[in-house]
Amino acid sequence: MNSKMKEILQALIDDEHIEFATAGKWSTSTPANTLSVLSQWSFGCTSTDLRIKPKTIQIGEFTVPAPLRKPPSNSYYYYANPAYGDVARLNWEDSSVENTWLANGVLFSTEQDAELFLTAIRSLTREQK
Repeated sequence: MNSKMKEILQALIDDEHIEFATAGKWSTSTPANTLSVLSQWSFGCTSTDLRIKPKTIQIGEFTVPAPLRKPPSNSYYYYANPAYGDVARLNWEDSSVENTWLANGVLFSTEQDAELFLTAIRSLTREQK
């Protein structure tokens, strides 16, 4: 069993929402459908994709993807730096600085998520004309 299958099964056990892709569009999956797709994966049929429904947070008027709450499952992550307004792709080294960033909600799994977070933060702090 590969790590993605384990991750989806654990999410199902944890009662998280699972989505499946049909023609490039993500839709809510039922537990029965999720198990059916996982069964197909175990036989090598990977034509249907599954994912854990992304969690979101509200920042002002923006709904943005939630930051990472645990170390990244990949070796890399994206750091959204509010002080400089930029995003950096870094490799996870489990340092005290990285763990502080993780606790402060400025790490993301994609560059796009980090950029959207910075846009939302800037919308709250910019001077209104």
